[in-house]
Amino acid sequence: MQKIVHRPETLANVSAISAHMTGRLQAELGDHPFFFDLRGRGLAFALEYRCRDRPAFGAAIQQAMEDRFDIVISAKWHRISFTPPFTITRAEADQTIDALVAVFKDTADRWPSH
Repeated sequence: MQKIVHRPETLANVSAISAHMTGRLQAELGDHPFFFDLRGRGLAFALEYRCRDRPAFGAAIQQAMEDRFDIVISAKWHRISFTPPFTITRAEADQTIDALVAVFKDTADRWPSH
């Protein structure tokens, strides 16, 4: 594993996929009223959100991602954390972002505003 991590192409993939994923999240959710920030770097980053009852919102997103897409994520407190493998492909990243954006918007549409 150490040999794979230290390969130049592995770091290049981490940088490219990270920029792609965070760029898509910013483009898709940046104007959403619940969106707050993207934090972190590389393939360890988080989407922060602000809404009523943030722990329950995160739990709802986490459950919906697993139920609808068989994707397990960490969504709790006030953020959705991303730590995909260094070997993730662009297609796999897009599949995850597509699913998350759909679930985020669907969940937010049903969320109480006050």
